[in-house]
Amino acid sequence: MPSFTRRTALQLAIAGFVAGLAGRARSDALADIKVIVIGAGIAGLSAAQQVRALGAQVTVFEAGNRIGGRIWTDHSLGAPFEHGAGWIHGPSDDNPVKHLADQLDLDSFVTDDDNIELFGPDGTPLTLDDYERLEQIEAAFREVLEDGDRFAASDTVEDV
Repeated sequence: MPSFTRRTALQLAIAGFVAGLAGRARSDALADIKVIVIGAGIAGLSAAQQVRALGAQVTVFEAGNRIGGRIWTDHSLGAPFEHGAGWIHGPSDDNPVKHLADQLDLDSFVTDDDNIELFGPDGTPLTLDDYERLEQIEAAFREVLEDGDRFAASDTVEDV
């Protein structure tokens, strides 16, 4: 029996979405059919929406205590913090996630990756000295990772 993975769910959601966009499916094509969707993330909810639009009776099961999967905005500290999917990567007209966002009339803007400002734990913008220290820390971290790779590939500690 073939396994059902998240990738399969996403593929089904995209296929259903594309079929809906193409206007080929009738609204009663799945009448009297019961469908179970596992997972209430974007793929599961999109799949559920599409098969429901085709007339199916849909039940969505979610293991967690909330819907949204990796899409999760936390407001507990007073300001929104994105724990998961905060960007639509590659928001071209070929991207099915962009189509979903457009259908829901969600606000979006293009991120200028060359114009990023980082803030410290106290909320103040990082200074040029802070950025230099971050670069030094990143270089040291890369060195530790490389040492770990050499250690994992060696037979003894002395080889490192």
